[in-house]
Amino acid sequence: MDPETIVRQVDTLKHEINKLKCDKLDLLRQNVTCQREIKKLKEKELKLGCELGAAGREITRLQALLKDLGTGQVSAV
Repeated sequence: MDPETIVRQVDTLKHEINKLKCDKLDLLRQNVTCQREIKKLKEKELKLGCELGAAGREITRLQALLKDLGTGQVSAV
């Protein structure tokens, strides 16, 4: 191989390395963004789960109230 060819190959490899470094940084940024989004979604899931539990308990309470109304045994609510 002549020196000129080697220099071109080295330049090409340097360019590829720089491109890969930029790609890596972009992926790291995307990863951080995704991790933040996952954290927010988990928090929202927990909140919604609590709200769902509360709604389920309220439904049960109201169903019991309706049942009591049907039998005429309404107690203080």
